[in-house]
Amino acid sequence: MSVVYQAPAFDEDNFGISVQSCNGSEYLIWWSGTDIDERAAGIYHILDNTYKNIWNVTAVGFEYADAHDIFLTPECTAVFTVNEPREYDLRDFGIDNGWIQESYIQEVDLASNALSFQWRASDFVEPHDSFWTPDIRGPTEPLQGMMRTDSWDFFHINSVHKDPRGNYLISSRHYPSLYYIDGSTGSIHWTLGGKQNNFTDLSDGWATNFAWQHHARWIDPELTSISLFDDRNCRSVRNAPKDSCTTN
Repeated sequence: MSVVYQAPAFDEDNFGISVQSCNGSEYLIWWSGTDIDERAAGIYHILDNTYKNIWNVTAVGFEYADAHDIFLTPECTAVFTVNEPREYDLRDFGIDNGWIQESYIQEVDLASNALSFQWRASDFVEPHDSFWTPDIRGPTEPLQGMMRTDSWDFFHINSVHKDPRGNYLISSRHYPSLYYIDGSTGSIHWTLGGKQNNFTDLSDGWATNFAWQHHARWIDPELTSISLFDDRNCRSVRNAPKDSCTTN
């Protein structure tokens, strides 16, 4: 039970340690950073089997990477989540000069840090389908999305997995849905769960009634089975789907 390795304190917070592999080698990976305007902001550290920090990964075109997920492909590219506030037309929600906390996935080459793919949630999903509405805090509190430092976290991406076909499986906590994303165009092939579910559930709801889920992954080479962590903790969500929360 002796300690093999103890990492230095790279930053205020450290999350999501995992062992992943690419090009035949294994790497130790975790995120470190801090909280800025209620979003995780930091970088990923990637260490080799001698515990040498050989790559640091952060968002391309933005200051920070999000803490929720990073996935190494066999070709040694990194696919990870990014959250960044941006201005958005929220007049339908009674907000002038609105702000959303935009969700992205990026894929970058580890050797060059070149960006090879980026997907932005608001380009492909309808904000009205979110269960995390701007009035999430209640009728007597300010709407979320009225300023940059309190942007509306409408989508909340929290996992990404690239498959051998070159497409991406992502999880949105606040819809709550899984999306299968085309690796060339970014278009959505299908949606599982939420208001835009494309499937008929043959298991009395077990396949589609998950809520606030995390860590969606393909678990077989044929891409026929998906695992996820069904969080179902939505005590702070005023407009949560019926029966979507834990009872204890």
